[in-house]
Amino acid sequence: MKSAAIFYHIHRFSLEHRLYHKDSSLLLGLSGGEDSVFLLHFLVEARRRGWVGALRAVYVDHGIRRKEIPKEIIFLENLCKSLSVNFNTITLEGHKPSFDLENHLRKSRREVLLKELNPLEKLVLAHHLNDCFEWSLRQQLRSSHLLSLLGIPLKNGPIIRPLHCVSKKQIQSFMRVHRLDFCFDSSNLDLKLERNYMRRSIVDPIESRFPLYLKHYVSRQQSLLALSKELSSTNIKVVHRRDFTYLFFPPGKVINIEQKRQILLLELKKISKVSRGTWGQQIEKFLHLIELKRPKGPLMMSGGVYLYSMGEGHVLISSLRFKAKLSELRKEILRSQIPAVLV
Repeated sequence: MKSAAIFYHIHRFSLEHRLYHKDSSLLLGLSGGEDSVFLLHFLVEARRRGWVGALRAVYVDHGIRRKEIPKEIIFLENLCKSLSVNFNTITLEGHKPSFDLENHLRKSRREVLLKELNPLEKLVLAHHLNDCFEWSLRQQLRSSHLLSLLGIPLKNGPIIRPLHCVSKKQIQSFMRVHRLDFCFDSSNLDLKLERNYMRRSIVDPIESRFPLYLKHYVSRQQSLLALSKELSSTNIKVVHRRDFTYLFFPPGKVINIEQKRQILLLELKKISKVSRGTWGQQIEKFLHLIELKRPKGPLMMSGGVYLYSMGEGHVLISSLRFKAKLSELRKEILRSQIPAVLV
């Protein structure tokens, strides 16, 4: 793809998936790396052409790479100033765990960026196709569930990722042709970090041996999307509220056990306090409870989540332990006439 056309390609992709509109206010999570700086240049061009509205950028300082970070901040301050983009830095304070530091920093950065959002503002992140493939591969090695086949979400609440339609090579080519500077993160060389190990030891050899792997990955994801639309005819109802998620599996509908399992896992991940949970045996036990007419629960899951089967296909997932009788709780929810989303 020619460098002059790549911005139009990203814009068409973003419009197709309704990531933004001409009045959208965007907050860019700017890291200083090649992908992030490329996304900054795209968003500045999008603003100039009237594709989006307001744009600002925030850099999160984890306090880890103390020699590199001050230089990165100065570079980004000057770059954003030259592009007329409001720039701000947020420094994270507090304990840095020795175990799973990579995941901790990623979650901390996302949380602080979400707190920084203004009403109606969208958070833009720079994950591209290669990131999606690597993330999906890592999840498949950790989990036996079908959710592991899915890549990084294109949209997740206020978070959008418009670079899901371009590869790392396309980004590198654009940056090279236009001679655009960016910052190098020395932690990308550390093979102790899972993402680097996966990239250097597994993904790079795959790319060398199977150069069309990303094309096949995209085709597979499109097939999964088509399958998910086909499954949407099951009329499973999902309602999200501040303290709970309510599910209803219609008893008269043919809904296979795998569909129920994947929907439960998806909703659990949204509420759980941990990114990885050992839920396999608990989920299987709960699937049997759903079929019973009498209310059962709660079943406590890892991550501080409670599962309630309220009888006849009615399910409650919550981070709270309700004291009310399940039969009364079910009546209260149904009386509230809360609107449902069909899955």
